[in-house]
Amino acid sequence: MKRALKILGCLVVAFLLAGASLLGVAWSKSESALAEVHRARPAQLLVVRDPEALERGRHLAMTRGCTDCHGENLEGLMLMDGQPMGRLYGSNLTLLGKADPAQLERAIRQGLAADGRSLTLMPTIDYAGLSDSDTAALIAHLQSLPALGLPTPAKAPGVLPRLLWLFDQFPLISHAEVAGRKIARQEYTPAVTVEYGGYVAQVCQGCHNPYFSGGPMSGAPPEAPVPANLTPDASGLLGWNEQQFIAAMRTGVRPDGRSLDRFMPWMTFSRMSDLELRALWLYLQSLPARPTGARG
Repeated sequence: MKRALKILGCLVVAFLLAGASLLGVAWSKSESALAEVHRARPAQLLVVRDPEALERGRHLAMTRGCTDCHGENLEGLMLMDGQPMGRLYGSNLTLLGKADPAQLERAIRQGLAADGRSLTLMPTIDYAGLSDSDTAALIAHLQSLPALGLPTPAKAPGVLPRLLWLFDQFPLISHAEVAGRKIARQEYTPAVTVEYGGYVAQVCQGCHNPYFSGGPMSGAPPEAPVPANLTPDASGLLGWNEQQFIAAMRTGVRPDGRSLDRFMPWMTFSRMSDLELRALWLYLQSLPARPTGARG
């Protein structure tokens, strides 16, 4: 019995030492990745601050997910503050009035801070393909906001997101989502077309993946639901029609009467115009039917 307990004790010690070593590797590698300075992709934006551009920018901020992480008035939002996740805040965007527009473009579309280091937990993949005119309009809107509150605390990722990142299960390094990818940025005329629907759909990629097949999301908290399959598959939107899709986006209620989970920011997307939602529906219906979670 004593021998068995001794062996068990040795195994526990070995397990703890291995765990501590793994956490040390995750911390060291993530610190190096967060400290790395990246070369930004140059962009030439014409930031116009006329009423039309400001309204377009406001619409984008309200419908493309900015308020979900940065607060309803974009004054900053605490997302998590405590171990093992660490301190994660959506920054106060109302304090950007004097920021360099080129710096803001890098943050929005490239996931880079002013010093060239990667932002943390910015869903860059959702905004990397934003057109020049829409990016400029969004910047104009952000810089027109009255300053509210104070700067939010700096992000300090805890041990769990670093460990998950080590195994490619958490998007800790925002710039990594788009680094090395050729992302076509073109201007789109708002219209009920598959092409414009694909442009609108970019904001869905962060949760539903670039194939829109849903499935388990890397690094999601345990209470988060599995993102739905948005393709016309039997496990997805097969059997839905345009009216039902738009109603779900507007009310948060599926055709079968079930409510969408609050993790799905349908209230944000409900602010989209009918044109945007109809175009989005056309695009999703044009996709190949894929089983939930299928990639490629």
